[in-house]
Amino acid sequence: MLGGYQVSGIITFGSGNPYTPTQISGNSDAGFDGAFFSNVGSLRPYNGNPNAPNGTIAFGYEAACNQLFGGTACNSAAPGNFIIYNTLNPGSAGTVVTSAQAAIQGARLIYNDSGLRTSLGVNSASLEAFNFFRTPFGIGRNTFLGPNTFNVNLGLFKTTNISERYKIEFRGEATNLLNSRNFGVPDPLVEDAFNGIAVSSFQNPGFNLGSNRSLRFGLKLIF
Repeated sequence: MLGGYQVSGIITFGSGNPYTPTQISGNSDAGFDGAFFSNVGSLRPYNGNPNAPNGTIAFGYEAACNQLFGGTACNSAAPGNFIIYNTLNPGSAGTVVTSAQAAIQGARLIYNDSGLRTSLGVNSASLEAFNFFRTPFGIGRNTFLGPNTFNVNLGLFKTTNISERYKIEFRGEATNLLNSRNFGVPDPLVEDAFNGIAVSSFQNPGFNLGSNRSLRFGLKLIF
């Protein structure tokens, strides 16, 4: 009863994986980019206020109200305005602000609407973000990190001799023993900030299921 035990385990602890917010409607050259990218544009959003929370992103009026989303916030917005969607507040409808408020105060990212000119033929004069930043180039790659990872896997084995020929092995195995919620990289698609009715899943790790504890037991006859 006191012998024949084995214990094995793997402990994983690491910083979050880097990722890049990605725009579906964002090509600087639709014909050229279409040969290399599948349903994903080459452009990335602009930097806003680095002190604003991750998950806050502003869309210019033209992009938000006429090209992508619509929604109740567009009822009070006008050309030249921006709408900030805080994706850490699912169910909200967005906040209408000026360009200075969007870039300097309220939003971590600004939607790069310059791709709407090349992809959809939108007049450049209507693109609030492009006219504010005056460049098609947005943030660098791998600017953001996903949540940290902490995981413990453990196995316990007990082998009992029945006779010289026969043995019984009991095993218990736990995956994610401490039941840590490892969410992984959050949704990187910028257009998922709003679904036309309410704020959605962009950069919100809560929309990932996260890992959970899994237990497995077994009994084996060895002869």
